[in-house]
Amino acid sequence: MSTTAEEYVLGGLIGTPSLLAEVEPILGDGYIFDDPDYRLIYKAIRSLSEDNLAPDACTITDKLQEQGIPRDQCPISVIVRLAGLMPEPMNTIKYAEIIAETRRARALGLLLDGAREGLIDGSVRCDDVVSDLLTQSVEVLRDDTDSTEALSTSTASVLDALEKQERSDDPGAFAGVDSGFEGFNELTGGWQAGHMNVIAAFPSQGKTAWALASARCVAGGGKRVVFFSMEMPESELNLRLLAMEARVDILRMRNANKSNPLASDEWDRLAKAQKTLAELDDYLIIDDGSYVTVNSINRRIERLNAMPTSPPVRVVFIDYLQLMDVRGENQTHAVSETTKELKRIAKRWTGMGKDLTVLLLSQLTKPRQEDMKNGVMPRPTVRDIRGSGQILADADLVAFIYREAPYLIAAGRSAGEKANTAELIIAKQRNGPLDNIQLGFRGEYTLFHDLAPTSPPF
Repeated sequence: MSTTAEEYVLGGLIGTPSLLAEVEPILGDGYIFDDPDYRLIYKAIRSLSEDNLAPDACTITDKLQEQGIPRDQCPISVIVRLAGLMPEPMNTIKYAEIIAETRRARALGLLLDGAREGLIDGSVRCDDVVSDLLTQSVEVLRDDTDSTEALSTSTASVLDALEKQERSDDPGAFAGVDSGFEGFNELTGGWQAGHMNVIAAFPSQGKTAWALASARCVAGGGKRVVFFSMEMPESELNLRLLAMEARVDILRMRNANKSNPLASDEWDRLAKAQKTLAELDDYLIIDDGSYVTVNSINRRIERLNAMPTSPPVRVVFIDYLQLMDVRGENQTHAVSETTKELKRIAKRWTGMGKDLTVLLLSQLTKPRQEDMKNGVMPRPTVRDIRGSGQILADADLVAFIYREAPYLIAAGRSAGEKANTAELIIAKQRNGPLDNIQLGFRGEYTLFHDLAPTSPPF
């Protein structure tokens, strides 16, 4: 499989030259391709990258001639064949990882073969073999690629960012992107670059409403957002955005007709809201495609980031995990692979200088009836996440949205003060404390907001 992987890596580098920045650290500087032609092509691709030239049949051939290879010995037909493979960018990275793993497996196999021969012929002592194996296997299995920078450089970068943050005229400045919720920002520093966060809730608790409010706030702050919605069509999300922005009852908007028209002041607020939202055309992008995969998400980000006059994508919302096209014989394993890839996308773009945060919404498994108390669901915990082990391992932050009011009302009881409140439960945070954040909720606008006296997010 290694040879096939090599072909796809080279084809991917020809089709998407920017991937070289990720492939090189995986393969390492000392990697030698099995096929001599592939070695020449890879060397030419790296050299073209240094010259800021895109690799294709012509430029690779010219570069090989510059490097002393006669034209009649240049593997032009091989280059053309590789260029036609065109694997998905994320698959190119996977193939590079396969190559690296195969190389390490071979090295470890040779090491074990040598140890076995020494033991059989009695030329070495058992203690010496064990000692040598421990030392040499660590070297073989150690990540021999260099994706780090000097500690002096990386720590200086952190201090530079901190100094810039401290000099900001904004009294509420913090390290990440404003989530729209002050309590959350204080606890987490906002949406952090390179992070994959999971926001989960039981059905009908307001996952989409909460995420849409945050997305609107991020876009309003001049950061580009892509909202992938598999549950609701774009028209429904736009209706919610208008209701949130204008503070007009969404049920009145849905039921408005000639005999039950909206009031003139409601129309005025809606017109103003539409004008405000129209100014966010470049910053809030809704994708309601029903077929959403990790690769389609990454392709959309690539296309948007390739636009030279537009801002890069800063935050991606995915609504929601269980509706993504996740295929595999073992569904739990397939979901685990999905969260790994989403984490990799966030890290990949951040590593390329285009900070990205991925927000993955997830629907929790409804508790059993016997787990409910007086008809009210208990607060969710990490155990309620389906296949929680790998998801928890991949996520930098896990939070739950919880509203008690819907359960009280369904049980025929009064919601009272809880009718307009909600909780955001931070159940995991890799770089910060855990806590419950109290929020307000206006169901008529489908709007989550900070509790008074703090103003709503927009």
